[in-house]
Amino acid sequence: MVTEDAYDLSRADIKFKVNAENIEDSNRFLRKFYDSMSKKMVVAWNCCPERNGNTMFLGWAAFGATWITYKQKGKIDYIYIDTGSDKLHDSVLESLNEALEGRAILNDYDVAIRVKEIILNENICAVVDGEPEKVETIPFRQMCKDHIEFIPEKDKRITTIVFRIQAYGEFDLKYVLTQKMHHILYLLCAYTNCLFKILSTYYMLKEHHEYDENYESEINEDWIECEEIIQDGEMVLLDDFFRISSLVIKDHIYDPKIRRVLNSAQELYCARFMSYEAIENGERNIPGYADLVNTTAVSALEPLTGLIQETEPKQCPECGNLVYSISKRVRDLTDKYAPSITKVISDCYKERSQFLHEGVPFTNQFYTGVSVPLINPIGGNCITPPVSKVDLCLYDYCTYIFRHCVHDLLIEKTETTPGA
Repeated sequence: MVTEDAYDLSRADIKFKVNAENIEDSNRFLRKFYDSMSKKMVVAWNCCPERNGNTMFLGWAAFGATWITYKQKGKIDYIYIDTGSDKLHDSVLESLNEALEGRAILNDYDVAIRVKEIILNENICAVVDGEPEKVETIPFRQMCKDHIEFIPEKDKRITTIVFRIQAYGEFDLKYVLTQKMHHILYLLCAYTNCLFKILSTYYMLKEHHEYDENYESEINEDWIECEEIIQDGEMVLLDDFFRISSLVIKDHIYDPKIRRVLNSAQELYCARFMSYEAIENGERNIPGYADLVNTTAVSALEPLTGLIQETEPKQCPECGNLVYSISKRVRDLTDKYAPSITKVISDCYKERSQFLHEGVPFTNQFYTGVSVPLINPIGGNCITPPVSKVDLCLYDYCTYIFRHCVHDLLIEKTETTPGA
């Protein structure tokens, strides 16, 4: 909690005019400033963001307590800093001027991330013709499109992904790369239904890498099973993956629709990761945790509803709260892209709401090694499921809808902004 005197801007020995044009311009100014300061000191923060009217207190940095003011949301008017020393004052002021003058100039970096597929129950073998056989890992095909290149390694589970980003310097590069690589990881999960983790990262100057744009996908967004994106023993990706990833890399994250896509992809990744944890670690396949997995998966559809319906929510006449009718919007979304499973998704969404709002899990029963079906003590008109479940089919359904939503969004962007 920040005390009221934290908003006493008279303490600041620096009052610096920024006059940013929009949110993106404001953040570029701050990124350039932090990067410039990182060449002089370790940029460490006790970050305690608070807002009072049109003043935002960021917290205490190594270079001093920091505030920003604005006249319009997102557009920095002034930045105030209490450096506490004449020497630091001059150094901070120099970096502020560098940020003001150089925030439009970014450097190009080719970055590479090495990702590894996480195999679910990798010690389990498939039974083929009555004989146990290890499930084989499918490597990615070598693919390059929209300045994103997939380079499979000798270990079939490991792939290097190379792409180009822009940053002000090494401090800023670390921040930008961390954001972008996780966005790509989440999108990759939604476009393969597989789970990956990042092993390592590195970067190089742009002249060190040439992109050989050699890939055109022969599949579409209608696939459900992973086997459908395997060609000649290699995993391939939709063109849409490269297009949406390219938009994210190019900082279209300020587009509210792109942000919805990223929010959905993040929930899908978390659901996939938790399902891996629940199945790999039997101790977590329990009432409550299994419900969290299913809840996160079906909740990933909520951000996508804004891509097909942008109506303003109604206001409750009694309490004044906004009424979104999100369950109907999820049903409409499913009707549009997968009408044959509308009831399945609606039932899952009902279970999600009961779990979140009433704490009601799919079952309260803990598995003992054998099923013990008993009458549900609440209501008495049904059998309590004897074991909790992680609904893997639900995840497949949600990623199917996700890919169709993104496909339509990309068509829309092509029509409204040619070349996007």
